[in-house]
Order: sequence, then C-alpha cells, then structure tokens
Amino acid sequence: MFVVTQDGKLFVFRVAEKAPTREEKMFSKVKAQFTGELLIDSPILVKDMAKIKMIGTGVDHIVMLDKTGQVWAMGDDTFGQCGQGQENRQKVAPFFEYRHRTPQKISIPEKVVKVVSGNRHCLAITEKGKLFGWGFNSMQQLSHSDEY
Repeated sequence: MFVVTQDGKLFVFRVAEKAPTREEKMFSKVKAQFTGELLIDSPILVKDMAKIKMIGTGVDHIVMLDKTGQVWAMGDDTFGQCGQGQENRQKVAPFFEYRHRTPQKISIPEKVVKVVSGNRHCLAITEKGKLFGWGFNSMQQLSHSDEY
C-alpha cells in the first residue's frame, strides 16, 4: 500500500499476505480468499523522489505526479505500464516480467496536472488538456494502436 503525506513524501507499507490452505479451498462453505495484514509499524520511504502531489496504482505498479508536473512510475512494467518504451518487449505471449524497483521518469512534453491508473495502463492529463496514455492496450483502452 502506498501513502502520500501532506508534505509530498511517498511511503510504502508492506502487507503480510496469507493464502488460503488447500483444505480451505476445497472444503470451505464460503469462497476461500487471500487475506492480508497491513504492517503499519514499518513504513518504507521512497528515497530520492520529488515531492508527490498524487498517485495512481494498478495491479502491481504505481504512477506518481510530482508537484512540478513531472510523472514517475515504478513496479511491474511487463506491458509498458511504467512508460519506459517498447524496446525488447513481447507483444504476444509468453510475456516476460520486467520490473522497476526505483521511480522512473516518464517523458511527457507538457506539464501534467492529473494521473490515473488502470490495472495495467496509465493516463496523464496535461495543463493544456491533452491526454497521454501508456501500457497494456488489449481492449483499446488507450484508444490507439498496439504501441507502448
């Protein structure tokens, strides 16, 4: 889980997950679910990051807008959802996971005022009202061709 403080710091809180046992899956009268406990005692500060204005999160990535209008992303970039281009990326299965463990700047030529994230794609709206999108585009959710 990610948290942005009022002064623009970004923290990651770990979640201790517990998967259902085989017996719970097979014999439970209710659907067995993953559960998790938020570990609030040990937040991790994302270092060397500009002050953050807002974030959007997907399945396993985060997009961040800093207070100067620059966009950053980190996490799973298998489908281009961290905005780092399509070089050496598979367009059809099998897909090979690619992950950024530190924030990566996304090149957008104008000042951005809002970011949002879907499961495996992101969108950014600029000060001039332009919309930029990147990531997984299987249902044309980015409204353009299959480029990342």
